[in-house]
Amino acid sequence: MIDVLLCGVATCKQVACINDNVADEYIQVALREAQDMRLKRVIGTALFDKLKGLIIDKTIDNPENAAYKELIEKARFFLAYTAMADVCVKTSFKVSNLGVVQTGDDNVRAASMTDVQTVKNAFQNKADFYCKELQRYILKHRAALPEISDGDCADMRAHLFDAATCGIFLGGPRGKICR
Repeated sequence: MIDVLLCGVATCKQVACINDNVADEYIQVALREAQDMRLKRVIGTALFDKLKGLIIDKTIDNPENAAYKELIEKARFFLAYTAMADVCVKTSFKVSNLGVVQTGDDNVRAASMTDVQTVKNAFQNKADFYCKELQRYILKHRAALPEISDGDCADMRAHLFDAATCGIFLGGPRGKICR
């Protein structure tokens, strides 16, 4: 399938107040990862593919696709903040022949890893908020989005009150004994 970004670089820079000097390539890679690794899990593969297909076919603006267009609008904030959380690390550290490096400049001081992580967490918290809003929107407008299965809805309902990202493995499914 053709590579489609549901959120643009300009939207990320505007929504998240990112400096215009940040290379678009970093943001594009982060957006692609946000779509493929996070959004697809939130909305399901069938709906994800439908949204991309409507953009490829240039039919997203048709009146019968209004619910899908609104869904993309809701998803843009989630994608932008998720991508920006990733860009914090991508722009702070580079992988080179020397390993992981941090470049310096006479006029700019590089942030510590703790500071980078603090900014990343701030972006991630905003992404988590918009993830919850996106899930609520999908559940409320399920009739207009036939690609959403009963299983997708059950997964969304189960995660509405714990949609926040957590860096600690909390033991897997609640109430289940893993053996």
